[in-house]
Amino acid sequence: MPKRLPLLEEHALYGLSFNGANGYVSIPNSASLQITGDLSIACWLKITSLSKQALIYKFWGGEFALYLQSNGAVTFALGTNPQQEPTVLSAGSVSAGLWHLIAITRDATNKILKGYLNAVLGLSPSYAATVATSTNPVLIGSEDHLWNWLNGTISEIQIYNRVLSQAEIQRNMYNPLNPVHSGLVLFLPMIEGAGTAVNDYSGLGNNGVTSGGVSWYEMALHEPQADVL
Repeated sequence: MPKRLPLLEEHALYGLSFNGANGYVSIPNSASLQITGDLSIACWLKITSLSKQALIYKFWGGEFALYLQSNGAVTFALGTNPQQEPTVLSAGSVSAGLWHLIAITRDATNKILKGYLNAVLGLSPSYAATVATSTNPVLIGSEDHLWNWLNGTISEIQIYNRVLSQAEIQRNMYNPLNPVHSGLVLFLPMIEGAGTAVNDYSGLGNNGVTSGGVSWYEMALHEPQADVL
């Protein structure tokens, strides 16, 4: 069973800010994160400056890798034969200094990706790649611990082993501590506010640890949703 989360009014909300140089969160590989079929990923994101940045990464040629590009587009890399990195949110979608809810879904039966910005559907590219498993950890804010460092703040990360509907993405956007639970394999609400532990509240124990230039960011009243109202 998932850990009990505090009521929103009982607890401050936090994000993690990354310095764009050497900060990341690492979550050990587990069978629940080796997702080759249907998939959904969502997070709140506030970028300090635009550049190519790895947001949520397992393996470029494997399960999933979510990127921000220097033009404000969001891309999603996956698979082999061929490796692909379709754009799911178009150029200019992400602006520096504002919170955005980024969500993508992968429909493995129909081989369709969908990107959502603030729960509004963006692009729906198809893909031909075969998705294979890896033993890599899930990284937040870095690609292979080496490059494409995140320069900004991220919060409320969710990964599902199924395709969320647009209505579910909208619901989660306004329920930061009570997301839809069916299919949830990673949920990082980031309520710790201090220390290096970033705990998973999916019930599967996919806990993370910060490293390098990562600091806690306390949300102001109505953050992050206020930027999209």
